[in-house]
Amino acid sequence: MSKQTFHFKQFSVQHQKSAMKVGTDGVLLGAWAKCADQSSNLLDIGTGTGLIALMLAQRFPNLHITAIEADADASDEARENVQKSPFAHQIEIKHQTLQTFSNEGQKFDTIVCNPPFFEGVFESNSARQFARHIQVLPPELLLKLVGQLLSSNGIGNVIYPFELLERVENAMAKQKLYILNQTHVLATTDSKKPERVLISFGKSKKEKEIDQIAIETSRHVYTHEYWQLTKSFYQKMKD
Repeated sequence: MSKQTFHFKQFSVQHQKSAMKVGTDGVLLGAWAKCADQSSNLLDIGTGTGLIALMLAQRFPNLHITAIEADADASDEARENVQKSPFAHQIEIKHQTLQTFSNEGQKFDTIVCNPPFFEGVFESNSARQFARHIQVLPPELLLKLVGQLLSSNGIGNVIYPFELLERVENAMAKQKLYILNQTHVLATTDSKKPERVLISFGKSKKEKEIDQIAIETSRHVYTHEYWQLTKSFYQKMKD
């Protein structure tokens, strides 16, 4: 397998041009994201290689997916990955930022975003740091814009470092968005605290469901829960 291509069960993803490579965060969000009932359209914000859009197309065959990406090289690569997949008819890639995206007033039933959250020193000449840095799309701005694009019964989905949970919750409260599901992600079953948090949210307040998942029991030995979540995608996860 080429280091520049990641092969899943139903599609392959090249990640040579994109600053954001295929990683666990994207796979987690793509496998976990909640879809609104009778959803017909989905927006993937910052699609990168197109990984999450492809995963959601596999999970929900009747969805039309619009995937936007600010970086020209990444959007070109995402388009190539989609065109080579069985899901080309479902996914439209647009080279566009969320800040300039309007979609002619159309609302989306489901929205997903694996947002930038790196908070270190920002080097403006680094494409990878630009793609990852929280100042490019801070939670406050992301959730404001998502709130404007989400339909009244729609569901949004994000993944963040666990230490940003309170900031994300505050940003959601300001936009009158309410958490529906919250999954705490531990690296291993022995981890003392979560590394990531998966969040689904909407515009109607409901009882919040909170659970957790550990990825590994030991190095490269995956938990049953992670296997169940990702077995439809990873080639190494046998049914």
